[in-house]
Amino acid sequence: TWYFLSLVHHRNNFLLDVGDIYLRLMMVWGFFLPWQARYSLDSLRQSDWKKLPNQFYSLATFGYLIQVSTAYFMAALLKYDPLWTRTGDALYCALSIDQFSTDFAKSLLAYPHFLKIFNFLALGIEYTAPFFLLCPWNTRSVRAFGLFLLLSFHFGILCCLHLGLLVPICMLVLVGLVPGHIIDWFEA
Repeated sequence: TWYFLSLVHHRNNFLLDVGDIYLRLMMVWGFFLPWQARYSLDSLRQSDWKKLPNQFYSLATFGYLIQVSTAYFMAALLKYDPLWTRTGDALYCALSIDQFSTDFAKSLLAYPHFLKIFNFLALGIEYTAPFFLLCPWNTRSVRAFGLFLLLSFHFGILCCLHLGLLVPICMLVLVGLVPGHIIDWFEA
């Protein structure tokens, strides 16, 4: 799948955005992770795979976790402009671009003080995402809370900005980090 996705991406580089590159990068970890054991056609044919636990630990899972954490932390580091860090007007400016903003975003422009709060909140979520994903204490709860924050963050972006497939891809990548006990709960 990664190979064919790469072929499609290289056919026309002008149609790609950062979401496509992020998806291709995260799919490299699929070579080393047992993704086929759950929710795939292969898992229907292999009845013994259903007995496997929903948690899997390996060097590849750690690499996947580091890759996702690094993506959020680097995105936060790139927001060093005073609009993000001092005045808090970056979100207002981003939502003011008609090409990308939704109708909901245009209605939010009437509340600039509210947008300042969300500006700093978004920055804080991106900076603390690695802590929530890599925290060695009470891992299940902390990671579940961090995933909830990140999914809420991406849902907010999805409601406000037209960014193509970037946001759905980021949300899909986060599904790979859902703790096993939550998957067990959903399956029950």
